[in-house]
Amino acid sequence: MINMANTTKKLVNLPEVVVEICGRPYNYFMTDSKILMNGRLAQIGCRELRPIDLRLNPNLSTAVRDKMAEVGAKYSLTLSNGVAVLNYYRQGKTPFIVFLNELLDPWRKVAGEGKTISLLQQLQDMVSMFMNPSVQMYWPPLMNAVNREDLDAARFLLEAGSAPDDHTEEGLNALMVAVIKNNKELVQLLLKNKAEVNAMTSNGWTPLRFATFMCLYDKKDRTEIIEILKKAGARSDLKGLPYLSIWKRMTFHEKLNAYIRWVTRNGLCKESDIYKRCKMDKRTYWKIRNNKNPNYHPKKNSVLQLIIGLGLPLREAEDLLATAGYSFIHKDEFDAIIKRHIQVGDCDMTRIEDELYEKTGKTLCFYEK
Repeated sequence: MINMANTTKKLVNLPEVVVEICGRPYNYFMTDSKILMNGRLAQIGCRELRPIDLRLNPNLSTAVRDKMAEVGAKYSLTLSNGVAVLNYYRQGKTPFIVFLNELLDPWRKVAGEGKTISLLQQLQDMVSMFMNPSVQMYWPPLMNAVNREDLDAARFLLEAGSAPDDHTEEGLNALMVAVIKNNKELVQLLLKNKAEVNAMTSNGWTPLRFATFMCLYDKKDRTEIIEILKKAGARSDLKGLPYLSIWKRMTFHEKLNAYIRWVTRNGLCKESDIYKRCKMDKRTYWKIRNNKNPNYHPKKNSVLQLIIGLGLPLREAEDLLATAGYSFIHKDEFDAIIKRHIQVGDCDMTRIEDELYEKTGKTLCFYEK
């Protein structure tokens, strides 16, 4: 049995190795452990390595081969100078390569349709949307100054009392824009004025994640910015909406609408698919969605239906359920069945209903808790 706490601790403490290739330094994470390499991949939002991912790479740099042999490593990974690759090499054997954009972990599989959206696609969509002038019109003044890369204006606004963490509805803030713009001076200025280094957008992007993956988008090196963020306390293990600072203060309806906006804006499904997928009456769906009656509170089963309709992963499902004042009851077989289906990503309502009826004599759509 692997102790994941110890594994994570070892992973964090493993130093990176610097290898010079054609006169340029590259930071490499090297290890002989597949568990540690998969842990590192998980930290940067990638899925675990599979044998089918490996491609022959006879052109692997001699400097990298020598360093891997020197430290006794079979795996090496770099995110330096616009390069994002993983190498597998055993001394005397032909080396293999994996391009990290092929390992980007999808946010989720959409129920019933099998569609996925990668982190790289998320990044491309977000940057395109955020850099749209019609969107920038509604940004706080500080964000606009950072977007123009106007250091003097940004400094003036901060001295005048502008909050460094002012953000858009999606959670984008000035520090993230500075990272996207690859402006080290603005990043340092914002951190000096106590900008939240682990702030997160509504779909789970932190400044560090932007810095890590923007190199795949615009091929610009952000090694210095990554180091600045890490020294300021940036964490690479933060994933998902529940860690967003403003997220914790949001009501059930605000969170529900944020999830709905996320899946519809990213093309995962149409809004009508959400209530059709979970077999919820259209009027009931819009009654919950619009929240026109302040005294109306959805029942637990209605919240569970929405979770299945949205295709939420377990952590997000538990968070939304808790915000509505409910939770999965450990010893309740009805709850256990639904939780298990959510955990494995099975959002087929017919299959869930059949198992619920067979084992408990109740169904989700017609049995109210």
